[in-house]
Amino acid sequence: MVKTKSGVSFQRLTDNFTKDIARIGCEVLTASDDHEYSYESSELQNGVFTYYAELGLTGGADTDQNNKISASK
Repeated sequence: MVKTKSGVSFQRLTDNFTKDIARIGCEVLTASDDHEYSYESSELQNGVFTYYAELGLTGGADTDQNNKISASK
């Protein structure tokens, strides 16, 4: 099952995504691969991946306390 934004076709969504990630320097974070599941959590009030991604992007991934995060951290 694939969810898309209301009124946006799956084809349009994937075409735009492919175009966007073709740019140099673009990092893509996804909750799951095409043959895996991602999970929502009522306790976290979000998707599990989104919850932890947000936690990391708001400082949890800044392991050396330099106010910077990167894909390699």
